[in-house]
Amino acid sequence: MTVMRLETSKDLRFAKIFVSVFPEEKEKEVFELLKKKSFQLHRCLKSQLKMKFLPIVFFEIDKGAKIERKIEEILKK
Repeated sequence: MTVMRLETSKDLRFAKIFVSVFPEEKEKEVFELLKKKSFQLHRCLKSQLKMKFLPIVFFEIDKGAKIERKIEEILKK
C-alpha cells in the first residue's frame, strides 16, 4: 500500500487519504481494513499531535495509479 496524496477540508476537520494497493487483487481487502482501523488511527494521532481540531480521516482508492499501471501495460505491448 502506498499513500498517493492527501486532501483536507478548508477548516481542517476532514482529511481524505488516497491510497494505491499493489497487487490489485488485495485492494478490496486492504480498503476494508483501513476503514475498520480509521478510528484507531484517529485516536493514535490525537494522542501524538497537539491540534485544536484533528481531522476525521477517510480513505479512498487512488484511481490515477490504477490507470497509470494500465497505460504502462498497454505501452509495453
